[in-house]
Amino acid sequence: MASSQRLPFADNSLDGVVRIYAPCNGDELDRVIKPGGVVVTVTPGPRHLFQLKEGIYDEVRLHETPPEALPGFQVESEHSLHYPMTLTGEQALTLLQMTPLAWRASDEWRDTLANAIDFECEADFTLRVYRHHAETDSVKGDA
Repeated sequence: MASSQRLPFADNSLDGVVRIYAPCNGDELDRVIKPGGVVVTVTPGPRHLFQLKEGIYDEVRLHETPPEALPGFQVESEHSLHYPMTLTGEQALTLLQMTPLAWRASDEWRDTLANAIDFECEADFTLRVYRHHAETDSVKGDA
């Protein structure tokens, strides 16, 4: 059975993988990504959906964004993508429902969002490119 813990791909068969908000077994990525290949990750940035959280939590904590330790990979680049969103109440409520935050939202907060004319909210993402180390034990020119 396939999962992110047991990928259904042959060893060294992929040039790259894109992971958006998804955990994965680092050893499996090391196994399936070719030497020199990449893993691109997208994770929440520090202020992602901050305003939605303000309606749920008494004290909002910023997301921590440390690089993930992936065996056989090193971080090649890191970028932040941060922008404001102006949403209708219906859009804000739909966005809330798409997140794990929905489980903690009160009916009062849902009503507030649903009745909002404009809801200002931040999107904040951290994008990283991890490069798979080239195999060091192979000798060039071997036949």
